[in-house]
Amino acid sequence: MEGKFDILLVFMFDRLGRRDDETPFIVEWFTKQGIEVWSVNEGQQRFDTHVDKLMNYIRYWQASGESLKTSVRTRTRLEQLTGEGHYTGGTVAFGYKRVRLGRVNKKNQEVCDLVIDEAEAEIVRLIFHKYVYEGYGAQKLSHYLYEQGVVGRNNKNIPNTSIVRMIKNKCYTGYLINGAVETECPQLRIIEPELFEQAQELRQARTCERGGTSLGTSSKALLIGLVYCGHCGNRLSLTSSGRTHTYADGHTVKEVRPRYSCFYKIRHPGDCDGQSGYGVSKLDSIVEEVVRQIFAQFREVSRKKLLESVKTNDAARIQKKVKKIQKDLESKQKELDDLKAETILVIRGMSALDKELLGTLVAEAREALETLKSSSCRHRKNTKKLPKRQSVATTSATSCLHGRMFTTPPTTMNVAPFCSSSSRRFASEKTMRSRLR
Repeated sequence: MEGKFDILLVFMFDRLGRRDDETPFIVEWFTKQGIEVWSVNEGQQRFDTHVDKLMNYIRYWQASGESLKTSVRTRTRLEQLTGEGHYTGGTVAFGYKRVRLGRVNKKNQEVCDLVIDEAEAEIVRLIFHKYVYEGYGAQKLSHYLYEQGVVGRNNKNIPNTSIVRMIKNKCYTGYLINGAVETECPQLRIIEPELFEQAQELRQARTCERGGTSLGTSSKALLIGLVYCGHCGNRLSLTSSGRTHTYADGHTVKEVRPRYSCFYKIRHPGDCDGQSGYGVSKLDSIVEEVVRQIFAQFREVSRKKLLESVKTNDAARIQKKVKKIQKDLESKQKELDDLKAETILVIRGMSALDKELLGTLVAEAREALETLKSSSCRHRKNTKKLPKRQSVATTSATSCLHGRMFTTPPTTMNVAPFCSSSSRRFASEKTMRSRLR
């Protein structure tokens, strides 16, 4: 310390700190540097004897315990005030403001309460409405508010991170929240609880897994969420780029070109040796062609072959169930025979079982046997009725496959024409990976 300080003076030693695993050693370090440590109330801290070192540690161990007790008392009292519906301080959420309504504390000092700031509350309601009913995300909401001239408290645009916090903040439904304590205050309600729950469901549905990539949404792209990079295996996201054409008459036309981008390639150029992006129109056309080829193969399948295939699969499934039931029947029949043999031993007085227990076991075995027999008969009847039943089902299926899949769907089936929204369910991720390699 080059002799710049001779004495360190504090009101009490715990003003230096209350950490029992750190402060005692700091005080000892000052002493070793030739600096005397004094307290107005407790005198000088010395290290002449081993007892001095022990007293030094005990002092800060006690101070650490008092600090924990103070923390518990303070937190408990704040939670009690929150439970009573009183504001206890802290950052005021957007949409509220602090005002003095005449409430005083134990020291007879006037304290603040929360009330709704109607100007900001209207912005909060707009954010939730756009988020839930119009499909806006946080980023899009941020741009929208900026374009509308809506700013935050610092007269700057509201960032998307602040919007996400608003969407997650339960206090807008009329709650005062302090840690685990939540108290309902209807006078602070800005949005309805039902709207808040809808927003949380949407937020969970849109949440990307840790390490994943968020998905774009657009009706112009066929494979959103279904296409992966064939080189690194990460999901491709929808982005767009564009340029503006200015014609001779002065009017301009903006051209937007959507593309599937590999964000992993962009963030880690050396780990992915594939392209950074693929044109939407080119990639979608490849998948559309593959899907149409698959359905063309369906059209070539004759009605008879389709019926035979379905019949064979169902018959095998039912036969498997019949075999299992038959096996269970044999097991139960053997169990019943054993119980009958045991009955003779009971009559002769040569069995450890009593008559009541044996009677119960026999009754249960017979009931289980009858249940299995009825189940076996039912499945055998289903096997005989299989051709007629499959004929009705196949008529509907083949009529759909032979010419009506891409035009007007039957009224009994929820099948849309071949378009970007409905064909996502048909696109094969495996096919896409092979196409992108």
